[in-house]
Amino acid sequence: MHASVLDYEDGTNADVFLTSDRRVSIVPGFNASRKSLSRICDRINQGFLEGDVSEGEDRSKDPEEYFVAG
Repeated sequence: MHASVLDYEDGTNADVFLTSDRRVSIVPGFNASRKSLSRICDRINQGFLEGDVSEGEDRSKDPEEYFVAG
């Protein structure tokens, strides 16, 4: 499941994915602020009355990986 979230307080966005039955992944938009991500986490934790927040693994890629030889 996927949801796009827009924070009206600062205009940033993030994508929220249910990645398993016990995990939610939040992918920040380009200019997403820490406060915005914190508000999203708080709302999710309030809705389920439980949860831990942890930073995901770095999945940065070399820009060349997005192109194929042609």
